[in-house]
Amino acid sequence: MRDGEDNLINIRDAIEDHVIIRLDQHLKNLIVKLGLYQIRDPNNPFLMIFKYFLEKWHSKPLPLFKVVAEPGSTKWELRISHEIEIFQHLIKRRKFQTYFIPFKGLRKIDLDGRYWLVTYLDPITNEPKGLEISLPVRYPFYPPILVGDSLHVLNVCLRKMREDISSLWRKDGKYGIPHFLAYFVSFSIYMEALYLKVH
Repeated sequence: MRDGEDNLINIRDAIEDHVIIRLDQHLKNLIVKLGLYQIRDPNNPFLMIFKYFLEKWHSKPLPLFKVVAEPGSTKWELRISHEIEIFQHLIKRRKFQTYFIPFKGLRKIDLDGRYWLVTYLDPITNEPKGLEISLPVRYPFYPPILVGDSLHVLNVCLRKMREDISSLWRKDGKYGIPHFLAYFVSFSIYMEALYLKVH
């Protein structure tokens, strides 16, 4: 059983390496277009573009949550309403970010508010798509988790950024689903669209 698990991990790692290598080839052209020659990690185009993307967002960040509540707590329903409210700020930012993903809707899909569905328009095809998000037990002190096929380019990109997500996520509970979507998922969606366009 252990050999089978190791084989699956090796296959996943090989696919991830292939995806990032193929993405890096196309991101180098984007780096030239954006003039990002002076950014650190010149041999890591993926992280270079991600840092640029994040800096653009942080120049005009989303509002922070004032209600800090975990799933199931007494203030959780209030927190849920604020998740929707700040998501509306995210929708209104379409003209601000060059590589912004047009998010369309956010709603919980279970009674407890632990699972959510976010809808958006594909940046290449303009087709409507959806993503399912689950909240960890210690949310909002830990970031949400994307549910789905771990081999999709979108998930590969998020795993590539996992150390950045962990270090950049606010530990005071003032980040929420909209921040996760804006700062990390939107970049990964754009990368997946780019990958599928050229392959």
